[in-house]
Amino acid sequence: PATQVAGKVRAADGSVLSGVKVTAVVLDPAATGARRDRWVTLKNGGNDVTTTTELDGTFRLDVPKDTPFRLSYAAAGRETRYYPSAVEPDEGQNITVAENEVVTGRDATLPVLAQLGGSVVEADGSAYTSGGAVELWRRINYTDNGEKGGPSHSTWVLVKRAALSNTGGFSFTTESGSYRLRADLTGSVQGFLPDLVGLDEAAPVTLQPEQVLSLQQYAIPRKAQIRGKVTNLNGAPQSAKSVRGFYRYVTNIVDGAPVLSDWIGSVPAAGGT
Repeated sequence: PATQVAGKVRAADGSVLSGVKVTAVVLDPAATGARRDRWVTLKNGGNDVTTTTELDGTFRLDVPKDTPFRLSYAAAGRETRYYPSAVEPDEGQNITVAENEVVTGRDATLPVLAQLGGSVVEADGSAYTSGGAVELWRRINYTDNGEKGGPSHSTWVLVKRAALSNTGGFSFTTESGSYRLRADLTGSVQGFLPDLVGLDEAAPVTLQPEQVLSLQQYAIPRKAQIRGKVTNLNGAPQSAKSVRGFYRYVTNIVDGAPVLSDWIGSVPAAGGT
């Protein structure tokens, strides 16, 4: 008798999907890099535990007995899902199959990827033309040891990054969910949109499954000035001295606690007047 997991994969409209790659994944504790990239294909006797769905959308996957894993479903142009409906492997549900058991009903729905398009604009609504990039950030919950459990944590992770066009435009094709947009602009200008605030103050950007959200505008604040005079100890003005301001902002929230950036220096200004 086989030791298997079985199910059916459908599109959002209920039609069946053939050719979907179905894979058992586990966390590699030795891996580094992005959290999602640390999940790898489970092995069974040296072979990858993976298959594809049939013409009727069904699959049967041979798996090692008594071994917890997460199940991923992937197809070009569609959201990758982790059983039952998570978009991150860390938030999927464990599956364990006993010897000679067939676990059925491990079904999934794969929507078409959502789209977000827009532009970064100046405070007065005019085009931002100085260059830079915009990033999509998402909050995830995870355990230290993945499918093996351990202490629970939460953090925000970088999902995607897009360079700005010469008129401040950007676009993303991505999974549905709630995001925050971070700007990394020319001249060491950083922060979450709109208004270049910290993550703790950032407005959510929510994408529904298969949604196309376009023509969004995210304004950056007007530039402010700090004025003063550089003098020596005797009060005499000093010309041609470099003056810089420094700032920090909340770049992440880990287990509920804000994480500040390093100190970031503004563009130097000439001093002495």
